Amino acid sequence: MNPEDQELRDALERRAEGAGLTPSSLAEVQRRARRIRRRRTALVATGAAAAIAVIAGVGVAVSPGLDHDGAPQPSTNTPAPLRTLAPSASASASPTAPPPSTATDPSASSSAPSLETFTVDLDDVTEGMGPELRIPYWFDGRLVDGNGGHAVPVQDRPQSPVLVNGTWHGMTTSPNDGTVRWNTYAADGSVADYQQAGSASVAVTPDGGTYAVVLDDGGIGKRLRVGGTGGSSWEVALGAGDGWEVAGILPDGNVVVGDPQGRAVVVHKGGKQDVLPGTTPQAVSPATGDIVVRTRDLADQQRSCWALVDESGKRTSGETCDYVPLGFSADGSELYAMDSGADNVSEGVSRIHLLDPRTLHPVASFSAAKGTALYVEDAAWMGDQLVVPVRGPAGGTLSWGLAFVSKSGVTIQHQATRPARGSHEPPYSFGAGPLDVG
Repeated sequence: MNPEDQELRDALERRAEGAGLTPSSLAEVQRRARRIRRRRTALVATGAAAAIAVIAGVGVAVSPGLDHDGAPQPSTNTPAPLRTLAPSASASASPTAPPPSTATDPSASSSAPSLETFTVDLDDVTEGMGPELRIPYWFDGRLVDGNGGHAVPVQDRPQSPVLVNGTWHGMTTSPNDGTVRWNTYAADGSVADYQQAGSASVAVTPDGGTYAVVLDDGGIGKRLRVGGTGGSSWEVALGAGDGWEVAGILPDGNVVVGDPQGRAVVVHKGGKQDVLPGTTPQAVSPATGDIVVRTRDLADQQRSCWALVDESGKRTSGETCDYVPLGFSADGSELYAMDSGADNVSEGVSRIHLLDPRTLHPVASFSAAKGTALYVEDAAWMGDQLVVPVRGPAGGTLSWGLAFVSKSGVTIQHQATRPARGSHEPPYSFGAGPLDVG
């Protein structure tokens, strides 16, 4: 255990002293379609009647961007067309009719992978501290880089903390008016600069070299900022309205966003916007370019259906109405998910799954032990392991812990911290990703 790990463990022990306890229980899971974004990218409800159809011909003005030297690029002063990409034949489906395929039934296909099932129980703790966290995170008032444990104290807990080219960024919410700020932190943890954010969503490339965020132009509209080095910094106007959300950065540097109408949009560096078939872009593979979109809603079952498409709008996977895919691993070979229709995820869920990205069949499922909740909205990929905050009984005491899950099983790292009375806020805040940690 390195000194920083020991210090964090001591801090957890200190925080446990005198903390009030209350029994943990999962809220009734309501069967309705809901879009989940992990706490670092906000939780946004979609509504079961969101339209799959998109509207073509909307003009979007291009704002001055930034070249790799930071100098503004000349504005074209002409609207960039919002091009609608027609769904491929394999992607076409009625929004209300039952799915013609049986892609979500593992028994219906001889190619379905074998399913491993595991139980997540905080009493199954690993000796010592368990696996070392190798991704950036916030804990106990400090930002920790995950590479040797260098910590920077900050005044407020940031959402979506990201470490890009050695500089920390993160979202904070004003307790006075609820506005969200995108902060850039100095080396001592003070806020060196900030701008009003247009949403709490952030994306970062696996190498930690580029981020994408939506900023607010003071009531004029929203703009997408892509920051980094080596010619990757640029900005374009998105348009007016609330609800712009960053879903991820594609391998070619284009960015997938959700617009205020729930449409999935690919934003190009020059300002062009392409509307994809499907809605509510949920995740993007930075390795393969696959994009998770919602294909339709099953109103009678209050569930949503999902599939993967590429940047051209072509379907690249089967369809699932049983699971909501939430995030790719850095190499694109794994995709984690929760049950379709699950709600109240801010209080945790009872099951999470690892899916095959091609079929969207589960290859491993993880069920919480009695009285235990899995916080999928706070989970983060660390290489081929998914790190999931867990809240539940450990040795008869309500506690927080971390579950490191993979296709081969689960490892529990039990911390001594106890939840404050009535609180469902995990003690860790992981940054955007997925990150390639080797």
